[in-house]
Order: sequence, then structure tokens, then C-alpha cells
Amino acid sequence: MPRLLSRNDFGDIRNDLLQMLNELEHIFESNLSKKRNPIIEQAERYVKSRYAEELSLQILASRLNVNNIYLGRLFKEETGVYFSDYLNYIRLERAKELLASTLMKVSDIAGQIGFVDSNYFFRKFKQDTGLSPTEYRNLHTKE
Repeated sequence: MPRLLSRNDFGDIRNDLLQMLNELEHIFESNLSKKRNPIIEQAERYVKSRYAEELSLQILASRLNVNNIYLGRLFKEETGVYFSDYLNYIRLERAKELLASTLMKVSDIAGQIGFVDSNYFFRKFKQDTGLSPTEYRNLHTKE
């Protein structure tokens, strides 16, 4: 960047900027092409297919035959979120679908998506959306 600021010729500045853009594009493409860790791919598939069951980092680690501390650290590194936040995200997305498309009771939806405590579900839902489940349903029900 300092070299760019010391240039007086517009053509030189343009060439330097194009070179920097090419380098950034190369870095971006190499990051996209990085393979994801197969353990995390398995973990995400497992959560998406079994989110409604009793599920924790310890249970998942046991199913994948890895240490739960290692899995937690790896999950955060690979996805950018903690496992519990990811699990809640998957469950809450399903709750939103059910609220918008069914007339199921909120407590039944909570149980169906894996929340044992419907009060905890209510708090997490409101924290995520800013709305209660009932308010969300009223805004998103297709008539």
C-alpha cells in the first residue's frame, strides 16, 4: 500500500491496484477451495437429520468416535459457531417452518424439534427472532 501512495502516474496506480485485486482474488479462491474437515461434515449431517432427538456435544462426539473437547474446538474453528448455537439454529429454523405452516401448539412444536423445556424454547425463539412464537406465527402464517 505505501508503494501505491507514492505513485504519481495514474497508469502505475491502476496497475498496482489490479495486481492487488488479482492477489486478493487468488487468496479468496484458495480459501474457498479448502476442503472441509470430514468430521465436521458428518457432524452437520447428523445434527440436521437428528436435531429432534436428545443431542449434545458429548453424544455427537460419541457417535463420531472422537473426543468431545476436540470436536467442540474443531466445530468452532470450521463453522465459526459453537455446537450448541448451531444445534439451536437448526431447531429454531424448523420451528419457524412449523409455526408458519401448521396450527400445532407451540409446546408441541418445542417438543417435536428437541426442546424438552418449552419455556427455554420460548426464550431462545424470542432471543433469535425478537418475537414470541405466537407473534411469529401471526406474521408468517400463509392464509
